[in-house]
Amino acid sequence: IIKASRKTRIAKGSGVSVSEVNRLLEQFENYKKMVRNIMNGKQNTLKELVLNQKEKMNYYLENIIIKI
Repeated sequence: IIKASRKTRIAKGSGVSVSEVNRLLEQFENYKKMVRNIMNGKQNTLKELVLNQKEKMNYYLENIIIKI
């Protein structure tokens, strides 16, 4: 866990907002969990994950964006 003051310092140093730093840290934690689950055999392979994401995106495009 990174303190708010450190996140602010990181954001200023990199020229982004604190919310972007928070988003990046959240993504990092999610990827770390995903890799750990793959290594322990608790999650699908990376190829299956990519295919699932592709299917979700196709569903999103077909059912939500097209109706707008």
